[in-house]
Amino acid sequence: MHGRDVDRGSAVVDTITAAGGKPRFVAADLTDPAQLAQLVDQAGAVDVLVNDAGFSWFGPTADLDVATFDRLFAANVRAAYFLVAALAPKMAARAMAASSASAA
Repeated sequence: MHGRDVDRGSAVVDTITAAGGKPRFVAADLTDPAQLAQLVDQAGAVDVLVNDAGFSWFGPTADLDVATFDRLFAANVRAAYFLVAALAPKMAARAMAASSASAA
């Protein structure tokens, strides 16, 4: 699992571990392309990817400034796009290899 806050991530890892799971936490700010690349490198083999993070802005459209819009787009669209682009081909290749192995 991933997040920006190491303390919160550690608490979630502890909860999942106590329930019998085997989680691992990798901290990264996915709006930073270098940290996204480091996350992909540290994650290793990924079987399931859930893009469920992001943030919102509430108010009149005319009041949304360019800097906030850029942060929203970077966090909610660009990060998810490039994370999928980095992980999905490897996930598909593993799935094809597993499918071929089970058919043999």
